[in-house]
Amino acid sequence: MVTRFSLAVAALLLNAGIASAQVEFGTDLKSSCKEIEGAMSANNLNRALEQARLCVTALEQEAEGALKELFPEKVAGYDRTDFRQEQAMGFANTTATYQGGEGTIRVELIGSAGSGGLGGMAELARMGMAAGGGAMRVDGLEAMMDDRGAVTIFLADGSMLKVSSRDMRTREAATKGLPPFLNEFPVREISDARNQ
Repeated sequence: MVTRFSLAVAALLLNAGIASAQVEFGTDLKSSCKEIEGAMSANNLNRALEQARLCVTALEQEAEGALKELFPEKVAGYDRTDFRQEQAMGFANTTATYQGGEGTIRVELIGSAGSGGLGGMAELARMGMAAGGGAMRVDGLEAMMDDRGAVTIFLADGSMLKVSSRDMRTREAATKGLPPFLNEFPVREISDARNQ
């Protein structure tokens, strides 16, 4: 009985034009960016906000696809086996997992491009790592290696690239195992792309 009632109400709402659905995918969302100004000129602020949200979604999808291309499928005998992007509270975290030669290597990109990365948080990380030693450079960028062998690279936009391996958990093991991977991984290209 409840199901019949729910269906009857839904049908009534649809027939009355109260409820409607519009499906937009990928490239259609990007057209929303062009429609914002027209909605604002017509003083239709609700429509402008809706189009702005769709525009942001389209741009985020485009950026996600472009970022994934910067993490190669193969690096120095390692194959990318996983790629994830997550966003929370204005910060983005991208993680790629590679398996091969020395085991598993995990690369994390922490920070949001174009928004100053992590700002003060990155500076605190630098200071903390500086106290523990392990200063180095990777592809000309300032970096630090912690006691567990994880390498944190500070990118030009203030975000960080962290490279670690559960199979290389000491500074000594990482010093031997990570350089071939780091020498082929496009660290500078990622930094440059995020700083545009």
